[in-house]
Amino acid sequence: MCELLQKYQILIAGCLGFLGVFITILANGFFSRQQHKRELKSKAASIRVAILSELEINLSSFEVRIEQLSKPVNSDAHIPKTLFTDAYDALLNQIGFLNENQASTVIKAYLLIKELPYFFQLYADDSKEGFVIVKTDKRKVIAEMHQKRLEPIKMAISSLKNV
Repeated sequence: MCELLQKYQILIAGCLGFLGVFITILANGFFSRQQHKRELKSKAASIRVAILSELEINLSSFEVRIEQLSKPVNSDAHIPKTLFTDAYDALLNQIGFLNENQASTVIKAYLLIKELPYFFQLYADDSKEGFVIVKTDKRKVIAEMHQKRLEPIKMAISSLKNV
């Protein structure tokens, strides 16, 4: 037996070395894939949290506007032209990290939010320093525009919360 080991020791050592390298490569590949999956989940979670926060801000902003525009007041309404879409705009090219339902509801909500300033222009009587001025008789129409966007925003928020 000793003679056999001495005769083939180089071959045995080579085979054991090759087996060690092969197992190391497999293990490194496995750990690399696991790390990549964790990174993707982390990236998706950050995108989800950022967009969720911004959608919640838009939701509360729209609810306050609806409440203010629905009050029977005999004065013009000054509505800000700017909307909260900075996070969405910055993360749009990474929206694919979200699942299909989340991406779909988020895109729909933001498309509706982003078209709002164009509708403001249709009903605006004047514009001043970042605000659209809407006459008293058109307040209800603007409130309804905001109201129609609440449900898609709530659906997007719900889909982002359900992970």
